[in-house]
Amino acid sequence: MIKTALKYFIVIFVSVISIQIHAIEKPDSIKTNAKNKSGKLDNFVFGGSIGLMFGSITLVDVSPTVGYFVTPKTLMGLGLTYQYFSQKWYDKRISSNIYGGRIYHEYVIYDNFGTRTRMKSNFALYTHIEYEALSMDRDFSDNTNFGKINRFWLHGILPGGGIKQMIGKRSSLNVSILYNIIHDSRSPYDNLVLRIGFYI
Repeated sequence: MIKTALKYFIVIFVSVISIQIHAIEKPDSIKTNAKNKSGKLDNFVFGGSIGLMFGSITLVDVSPTVGYFVTPKTLMGLGLTYQYFSQKWYDKRISSNIYGGRIYHEYVIYDNFGTRTRMKSNFALYTHIEYEALSMDRDFSDNTNFGKINRFWLHGILPGGGIKQMIGKRSSLNVSILYNIIHDSRSPYDNLVLRIGFYI
C-alpha cells in the first residue's frame, strides 16, 4: 500500500513540476529570462518551524525548509526534520530521537485576502501536499515497550491547506492543517496535523 501510494505521489509531483515549467517557459520569454537571470535567487525562500515544550512531555522540534517559487503562486520545496520526544510514563521516562525529510508543493488559491476585505493585514489561502519520511527508534503504538527498537522508516503523504499572513514580498507566517492519508499507528502524532511555520 505504501509503495503504491508513493508511486502515485511521485507521478503527481513530477507532473505538477512539468506543467508549471511548461507554463512559464514560453518562446517569447527568452529575453525576459536572460534579463532576470540574476534575479532568480529572489524566488528562493527559507523557513520552517521550531517547537519547544517542557514538562511531563518534552518536545524539541526543528524543521528547516527551503522553497522555490516556480511561479508567483506555486512553491516547490524540501525540508528536514529533527524531533526529540520525552514523556514520563508512571515511574519511567521514555524518549525518542526522530529525524527525516520531506518534499512539498504549495499553491496559492486566493491572495490579497486582507486587501480585498479592507483588513489591515494581508492574508493568502493555499493548498499543500507533501511526502514525508521519518526514521523512528520507537513504536508509539506500544506503550508497554519502554526500550528502543531497531530504527525503521515511517512514510506519510499529507494533503491539506492553510492560511498565511504576508509580511513582505515573499515572507510570511503560515498555519497549515494536514491529513496523513497513510496513517500508521506507530506515528508520533495523530491526524489532523497542525503546522505553524514561516518563510523569509
